[in-house]
Amino acid sequence: MVLRLTREIQVAMSKCADRWASAQGADDDGSERQGHALDRFPSLAHPEVLVLVVAVACRLTVILRSGGLRGDFGYDAAVYFAGSDALTHGRLPYRDFVYLHPPGQLLALAPFAWLTRVVSDPTAFMLANLSVALVGATTALLVMRICRHLHLGEGSALAGGLFYATWFGAVGAEYLTKLEPVGNLLVLGGVLLALNAQRRERLLSWTAAGAALGLAVCIKVWWVVPVVGIIAWQSAMARRPLRSGVAMAAGCLGAGLLVTVPFFIAAPQQMWASVVTDQLGRHRRLNPLPRAGDLGTLGRLGSHVPGPALAFGTFVAGVVFLVVVRRAWSVRAARPGVVILGTQLGVLFAAPSWFPYYTDYVAGFLSITVAAAAATPILSSHRVVAGMTSWLPTCLAASVTVAILISGQSTVRPVPGAVRLSRSVAGVRCLMSDSPMGLIELNALSRGLAAGCPNWVDVTGRTYGPDRANRSRSHNERWQRDLTRYLRSGDAIVIVRRSGTGISSTTQAAISRDGVLARSAGQTVYRVRHR
Repeated sequence: MVLRLTREIQVAMSKCADRWASAQGADDDGSERQGHALDRFPSLAHPEVLVLVVAVACRLTVILRSGGLRGDFGYDAAVYFAGSDALTHGRLPYRDFVYLHPPGQLLALAPFAWLTRVVSDPTAFMLANLSVALVGATTALLVMRICRHLHLGEGSALAGGLFYATWFGAVGAEYLTKLEPVGNLLVLGGVLLALNAQRRERLLSWTAAGAALGLAVCIKVWWVVPVVGIIAWQSAMARRPLRSGVAMAAGCLGAGLLVTVPFFIAAPQQMWASVVTDQLGRHRRLNPLPRAGDLGTLGRLGSHVPGPALAFGTFVAGVVFLVVVRRAWSVRAARPGVVILGTQLGVLFAAPSWFPYYTDYVAGFLSITVAAAAATPILSSHRVVAGMTSWLPTCLAASVTVAILISGQSTVRPVPGAVRLSRSVAGVRCLMSDSPMGLIELNALSRGLAAGCPNWVDVTGRTYGPDRANRSRSHNERWQRDLTRYLRSGDAIVIVRRSGTGISSTTQAAISRDGVLARSAGQTVYRVRHR
């Protein structure tokens, strides 16, 4: 599937180059000519369809090449879905369970959480993850639309859209329910609304653009940095800057208050601590090299690439990035986007914690920057070479992603015993776990919430708040005591991530002391007897 898709992309790009070359005319004088390398590409019949198909295919291939649709999608994705499910059962974040972000993602996933009333937990979770692939593909289309509004040319818009569709910095986060994909959709949607408002100069249009940006901040607070830059950029471009800027700011603030105030009223101290204080108090690991390596995406190949080759590839990616930024800066309309990309990179490198999927945070404006670089004039006596040089960043991104997909490197792990264990625990009222992923896979999440069972949702999130300590989780006595009490408050226990949770030998002994309820494919469900 991946190889076939790669060949189709190569054929399409080759046809574009040939048509572009023929469109230049038969000039054989050998002199150098200056022109926009991609602006003269004839429009493809359906370029947005191509980008949409490529984006969806890349994201689905990550799943299908690894753990499958019912695999383990990781702790964070499960936390967001479980938190949304808890919300639909009448429990509020911050007051009733642990949640370390603004509540926007819980509301965004609510329709899929409601599906647990009619389908199983794994099925609803699978549909939620599949929807994120569509969100990523839609965002790739927004990149194209924004590039057209900036008059970068049809070929450059296609280059930017395909970069977003194929760069693994975006693909690696947009096949599961992470925060970054929804944030990208809202931010770029807000930019497109603002660009449309430039033509109409309607107050409502500016307000709607600001509202989309405000909703992005309600997903993750990191978005406040680019949102400020976007409002300044768009208001400066407007014919009436003050009026448009105030309207965007009002829309942004209004949307933010509408989403957050009800939860803040219910638990003001807890919400402030979770979203602001606990995040700022995280242990800081500010080594920039791993972050730069993840932005280059070659690190996702893992052991398939020797260390020296990985270092060299990351260096090449850095050089290409600097060239792209330099060329994009020469396009006046794209300069604000380059500045916003710089502020986002600053946020990434200054963040106290780091996970590889954070790279998706910069995917939108990085793609616009790549498109702007492709729109700059190139001096070359060979027209086809000039055109393909403009496609170099997109081709490199696609090549690395294809290699990663072929290698099967991803975070989706198979759960071979899940179906059998879910039947074994079907009669258990309150199944407890150190990760909501275990409850989802065993179809026990919604059942426990409906029955009123205890559920912290983000279990290890407590170690950033009430159970914080200046030592590892496995040596944190308060954490071990609270975790043991929580897990044994139900009728059975399944452990999904012992090392990540930091379960000590003493806590493990308390978990297993009442014997085994069920076991399958190396996964164990422990019985709890209440005396």
